[in-house]
Amino acid sequence: PGYKLMITGQSLGGGLAPLVNILFHKDPSFQKQTIECHAFAGPPVYESSNPPSYVTQAIEHCTAYVHGDDLVFHAARRLGAALQAIDKAKQNMGHVDRWLTVMGRKPPSPELAQTALTADAQVKPIEGGPILYMPVKQILWFVKDNTQVQQSAKNVTYMMCDPLEFGKLSVLMSKDGGKDHVPQTYETVLNHVEQNGWTKLE
Repeated sequence: PGYKLMITGQSLGGGLAPLVNILFHKDPSFQKQTIECHAFAGPPVYESSNPPSYVTQAIEHCTAYVHGDDLVFHAARRLGAALQAIDKAKQNMGHVDRWLTVMGRKPPSPELAQTALTADAQVKPIEGGPILYMPVKQILWFVKDNTQVQQSAKNVTYMMCDPLEFGKLSVLMSKDGGKDHVPQTYETVLNHVEQNGWTKLE
């Protein structure tokens, strides 16, 4: 009693954190406990057109964070098929070249870049299939400024997004998707926000 329980995670953990948040809100022994959930770089993991009351309550106490073109978040709704196409395109790449490309230190091959840019056109939603979304109150999307290095910008810009509407967007594939997903990128942005503040985009 008297303490706050905070649930958080990044990547796979960012998908699990909102689900754990729901479980805690469902458990009667935690009903009087103050719970906060912060999910970073997680995939959409929930689908329900009529969520029970404890899920609605849990959502009110959870926020998701997405940086730029984060591959896991943006592509997860159709991740399998999209990554299959990309994986086929990079079969001829060595492990070092793959790592350098993911980290943004080497440009992708023309074939890989073309596959990534056209993946959304190749991967169509299944008729009648569920649209997954993050069971969170809001998604805080850090928007990159391509005209300057983010760390040196005076302010970090962001958008507050509705999880249901955000889940309906087309898959966003970008050569920066892997680099935007790594924990160090989120740490850099959040440290910058703490020191310099941010600007909300309407």
